[in-house]
Amino acid sequence: MNPTHTIDMFMPSSRCGYNGTLGLSDCVCLFLDIASEHAEMLQLGGDEMAANNCYWVCAKTRVHFNRMPKICEKVALTTWPEPQDRISANRDYELTDSEGNVLAAGKTQWVIVNTETGRMMPTDSIYPDGLIPLEKKACPEPFSRIRDKFDDDAIKTYTVLSTDIDINRHMNNAKYFTAFFSLFSISEIEAMNVRTMEVQYKNPCYEGDVLHFFKRDTEDGGAEYKAALADGKTIALYRVN
Repeated sequence: MNPTHTIDMFMPSSRCGYNGTLGLSDCVCLFLDIASEHAEMLQLGGDEMAANNCYWVCAKTRVHFNRMPKICEKVALTTWPEPQDRISANRDYELTDSEGNVLAAGKTQWVIVNTETGRMMPTDSIYPDGLIPLEKKACPEPFSRIRDKFDDDAIKTYTVLSTDIDINRHMNNAKYFTAFFSLFSISEIEAMNVRTMEVQYKNPCYEGDVLHFFKRDTEDGGAEYKAALADGKTIALYRVN
């Protein structure tokens, strides 16, 4: 049972944006795509989880962007699971160029939820016996602590679209990145010069929901954001540097 999975590809134009390079949110889409594929190979995919009355929920995503590859540039996309904790499991990702340079690195934190009770389940209840995870970490630093306290008024709003919805009928994890970047113009995104981005998913949202975005600057020159419903319910927290 192979603890890593690698896909070699030429960067498709459909994943690239206005500057001819891989879009930041598209990079996250690629990470989640290969995660799903590897989960199937490890007998941890949707059908196996459903047979055990459970499903995966992504709790956090963190990505380091070094250099986005150009259209048709040859790259390798690799993923592997870390050793799991009692109730959570991290999965790591690396996108490398033809010389082995890391273009982007990421990690996601997952929990297993029981279909009937809605409660989290121990990870060892579902992990296959033959899986020996790697100790290597693509993003060795811990996930951020983001305070859910924003005093100012909302700076932007985003309406969840039908194209944002996944098989569970709520907003797809990668679409939180797409929604965020859609709030800003090209010049504003370029001025951000995003190198690290993290999203922490707090509650699901659905087609037609209106997300209100709040912003707080951080001492290190970055910013934190909150996406919430009109009633104040927090949907996601962001950190951007």
